[in-house]
Amino acid sequence: MAPLCMGLWIGSAGIGYIIAEISTFGIGHIKSSLETWRVMFLIWGAITVAWGVVLFFTLPGSPASRKIWKTEERAGILDRIKDNGTGIKDKNFKFEQVKETMLDLKTLLLFMFAVSFNSPNGGLTAVS
Repeated sequence: MAPLCMGLWIGSAGIGYIIAEISTFGIGHIKSSLETWRVMFLIWGAITVAWGVVLFFTLPGSPASRKIWKTEERAGILDRIKDNGTGIKDKNFKFEQVKETMLDLKTLLLFMFAVSFNSPNGGLTAVS
């Protein structure tokens, strides 16, 4: 599932860049006492904060609290979680899990791919 999610994320990044560039072009033509870059950061920052508030109140804390699934769908999801041994909710920090993650080759490669792909994109799109 992780490769599919990563592919969808990276594949849709181009659409996001197009929308952001068109919006930023429009924001750049706003006449204000502030510099254009400050106005841009204020607008995009306000959108980010507003979206964070929406997600805070709409995303479920766990599959058990999600209301749109039927009872049998929820039971199937919880059974699948039980089968893979990840658990539903555990707030205890376990250093062994951090060590296991850091030594996992697939996780390390996905991390390196994401950093190497997104680092130049962030700098290039913010400056151009």
